[in-house]
Amino acid sequence: MKVKRYRIRLLVLLALMISGLYFLLAQLKILQTEQKERWTQNVPTESEETIRIPAVRGEIIDRTGIVLASNTPNYELDLNLSSVKDYYKDTWIPKLERETVASRAGGMIGTRNETDIAAIANTTILQQLKSFGFDKKISERALRSHYATHRGLVGFKYSDSLTFDEFCILAENTASLPGAEVAIRPRRTYPYGSLAGHVLGRIKGWAKGDIPEHEKSIFSHYVGDPYGDSGVEATMNDYLRGVPGKRTINRGPKGVYIGVKEEIPASAGATVQLTIDAGLQSYVEGLLTNVGRGGISVIDVKTGEILALATVPTINQNDYIPRISHEKFKYYTDNKASPFLNNAIQEHQPGSVFKLPIALAAAQAGLTTYYHNCRGYEAYGRDQRKVHCWLTSGHGSLGLTSAIQRSCNPYFMSLANKMGSKRTVDMFSLMGFGRKTGIQVTGEEAGIVPGSLDWKRNIRPGSSVTPSTLANLSIGQQDSSASTLQVAAATAAIANGGKYMKPRIIKSVKHAQKGLIIDDQPVLKVDLTKEGISSSALKVIQRGMWRAVNEKAGTARPVYFSNSIKVAAKTGTAQTNEFGRKSNNAWTTAYAPYDNPRYAVCAVVIGGTSGGKVAGPLVRETFRALFADSFPQPQVMENYAGHINGLDELILTNQFLKELGPNNSEQ
Repeated sequence: MKVKRYRIRLLVLLALMISGLYFLLAQLKILQTEQKERWTQNVPTESEETIRIPAVRGEIIDRTGIVLASNTPNYELDLNLSSVKDYYKDTWIPKLERETVASRAGGMIGTRNETDIAAIANTTILQQLKSFGFDKKISERALRSHYATHRGLVGFKYSDSLTFDEFCILAENTASLPGAEVAIRPRRTYPYGSLAGHVLGRIKGWAKGDIPEHEKSIFSHYVGDPYGDSGVEATMNDYLRGVPGKRTINRGPKGVYIGVKEEIPASAGATVQLTIDAGLQSYVEGLLTNVGRGGISVIDVKTGEILALATVPTINQNDYIPRISHEKFKYYTDNKASPFLNNAIQEHQPGSVFKLPIALAAAQAGLTTYYHNCRGYEAYGRDQRKVHCWLTSGHGSLGLTSAIQRSCNPYFMSLANKMGSKRTVDMFSLMGFGRKTGIQVTGEEAGIVPGSLDWKRNIRPGSSVTPSTLANLSIGQQDSSASTLQVAAATAAIANGGKYMKPRIIKSVKHAQKGLIIDDQPVLKVDLTKEGISSSALKVIQRGMWRAVNEKAGTARPVYFSNSIKVAAKTGTAQTNEFGRKSNNAWTTAYAPYDNPRYAVCAVVIGGTSGGKVAGPLVRETFRALFADSFPQPQVMENYAGHINGLDELILTNQFLKELGPNNSEQ
């Protein structure tokens, strides 16, 4: 009997052993098949991360090679919140969760527990950084929002302005800071401050929501490239932006940094060379700080190259890097002088500088011998409304040369009506008025030519061109508007014998590997000699501009500066309304030397009451710099806020008087 009991016990024990073995085998099968992926992920092995390296933006230089926009190394610290979470999960025991509101099936509202990334970050990486002396307060809401949107693809920006010493400390301790990613990235800088700020423009940081879908699958960590937002930075962005690189790093168990497996460096974009001369640009901008608002364009009359394109108030684009502060933004937006406008390429009421296109139309029509008796006004309309000459007593009988010299309103009003609207408006169009010049700078305006198709469609729909319309166009009043660049380009065409050269601000684009991409050559847009204007007719206009500067009755006498370097000019004063009060725009456009023209300069001062007395000195001193033996050197320019006050007369010192030489006695 005892034997039987012994056998039963053995059989039971054997059955239990077989059952246990079967259970273990079944569990092993589940682990090796159904749960293989789950447990494989938890095995502490090495992992790889692929990081996108931002491209290096190309430089912008002036015509002599002076760097106007470049890059400096910037030290940054990002937090990869996914890596922070993984490190916590592998290292810490208590779960850090928070209760959140969630929608359930059927529209019911309930709650759920989710990983609290803010609590994890505060417990781990932020505490670790604090031990190294980094104690920045981080918004928990910002951490949660960033993690919910980007996980580990886009790093949370802890600092984008580390010092070099701080960078070294973090770089040396990367292995003990899982989730911390330090990097050296290029930061845009404009070394000459506000110099040519409107021309250069600014860049804007990449938007986190703009990551291309195909790159999300390539990179585990993404850092985008800034892009041009205005100025040349925007128009030449495709050339300036470089090619991004890629870095593959190895991480060990618990996310510990091991090292770089592979790195493809980012490459720089092309170098964009401007036609601008930085020395002249800084000098002209300095001149403009003597007025509240204004602009100056300087053009090479033979090539159309823009040597200076200056405006006030100014903008320092460094203020926007890496982002503009509230105080700086308020400084710009609260300024009634409108610092965001580039007054050199904005449209302004032009006044009597519009008499030059009228003179060209007369030359085309064979009316350079036209005479008119100025009695001090012309009358138009049923009510015979009088449009006065600035000389109310009248100029008497004048020809074209004398009318330009004295800037007689009735002469040009009569001349425009004699030619008719088509011939007059066609000449304005031929000379580039009413449309943009097309330079690669944002913010350019087309201007308005009354009687043009655009005017009829968009400015005065349904209106017809009356004698009064033509009269006001001829003297640059009412709807008429233009930019200093447009006027300077037209002046250059008069100066060089009738060749309207396309204004250009890009001289070349060169790439380190690809070589010369753009070699911008002079472009002849219009040859006036082929449009029915003879060289002798042009000389009549040129002579009138010369007399405006060099004879006593001339309105541009303040432009005169040298016996040996003669200037030809035309002034203008436009009556406007601003801020609920009457105002003026003061203009002067000129070229020199008269006998062998090289440069055309046009200036406008908003709020100036006299073209000759206010804008004239700006043009004169610009010519002094252009013809000085010692050319101006570029200066770091401080921001100039400008103002909206009027100006009756501008007195400027002769900074370059000595450089003109002993034979250049002053008048």
